[in-house]
Amino acid sequence: MVTLNAEELLQRCITSFRPIVDEVIIIDAGSVDRTSSILEQNSISFTKVKLNHLGKNKAKALIFLGASYTIAATPVYKQHLLDDNSAVKRRIIRDSVLLFCLGIFIAVVSWFVAPLVLPFALGKEFLDGVDVFRVVIFALPFLLVSAVCMNVLYLMGKVHWVVMIFILQIVLNVLGNVIFVPLFSYHASAIITVLCEVLNAALTVPLVFIAYENFSRRRSPLQS
Repeated sequence: MVTLNAEELLQRCITSFRPIVDEVIIIDAGSVDRTSSILEQNSISFTKVKLNHLGKNKAKALIFLGASYTIAATPVYKQHLLDDNSAVKRRIIRDSVLLFCLGIFIAVVSWFVAPLVLPFALGKEFLDGVDVFRVVIFALPFLLVSAVCMNVLYLMGKVHWVVMIFILQIVLNVLGNVIFVPLFSYHASAIITVLCEVLNAALTVPLVFIAYENFSRRRSPLQS
C-alpha cells in the first residue's frame, strides 16, 4: 500500500485490514505528518521513497498509485456502510470520476510518448508491439472504475455478481480472440481487451448502484 500524509485515515485502515492479512507492505511517498509514527507504533515496517521513484517513469507511478488507492479505499467503504451508508454513493461517484480521469490522463500521455520511448526500451524487433500498447492502455480508465465498483459490490455481499462478470468477460475475450485474431492479426486482441473493459465498466457501474439501493432499503428498517 502507498501512503502519503495519511495520518487521519491510517490507523482506521490498519485496524480494518490487520485481522485478514498476513503481511503488509508499505511504501511511503514522503509523508511529512505522523504517518511514519503511526506505522512504527503498529510495528509495521515501511520504505520511504520519493514519488517519482515509484517506477521507471511517472506513468508507471500513477498506475501504481491508482491501483493502491482502490485497495486503501476498501476499509473506508466498509466503515461508511456500517456507519453512514448515505456517504457510500457520493464516495463511489467521486472515486470513479477521479480514477477515470487519472486513467484517461495516463492513456493519452502514453499514446504520444510510447512511439518515442518504447522502441528504445523494447528494441526494434518489438516495434509492432508499440501500436498494440497504445490501444491497450485505453482499457486502463475503465479497469480502474470497475475496480472501485467491484470492491463495493464485494463489501455489500454481491460476490456472485462479481464472479459472473469475470466469467462473462473471460468468455467474451476468448471468443473474440478466437474469431477475430486470425482475421485481423494481434491488433484485434488489443481492441477486444479495451472493449471487454468498457463492457465490464458498463455492467459494474449500474449494478453497484442497484446493490446500493437494495442495501440502503435493508438498512433503513434496522436504523429506524
